Amino acid sequence: MLDMINGKKGVTIVEICVYAVIFAMFMGMATGVFFWAKKSLDVTKRTDDLQDLRVASTQINTELSYGNRVLFPPVSNRSFSQILFMNDRNELVVFFRDEDAKLKLINYEKFKAGEKSGERVIARNTIEFQAERPDANLIKYFVRITDEKNVEHVIANAVKMRNTETNGP
Repeated sequence: MLDMINGKKGVTIVEICVYAVIFAMFMGMATGVFFWAKKSLDVTKRTDDLQDLRVASTQINTELSYGNRVLFPPVSNRSFSQILFMNDRNELVVFFRDEDAKLKLINYEKFKAGEKSGERVIARNTIEFQAERPDANLIKYFVRITDEKNVEHVIANAVKMRNTETNGP
């Protein structure tokens, strides 16, 4: 490093090359770590979006399974964009997609009384929510959402309702 024999102070070109190679190797390793950390974060975020969709489906299933009278949609093979029913406490409940692309559940009685639990967001970035009712006790639905990269995720499910009164045709 220092040339003590000739009394000159300085760094040789070979030493600079060695330092540059070591620095380049370090930067290459650091870049790889950051690259894979970013990839891992993306996969985690996608998993979170899918988990949110599964949780939304579970919430819909739970609420509907204890419903006792479906008011809308009617029994038919057509799809509709909301579900309106009476729950086990005879409260009016509705699932729908609002203008802000949120899938919401509104319990009308609690909402009217000003309770926070009267309105819940079930899923965000909802592109589409469709429901159909092929018979009096069965409701089929699907929810389509998008993430921040505009990748779409879909879940479809059906709920066999308990204790359903028929509001038959």
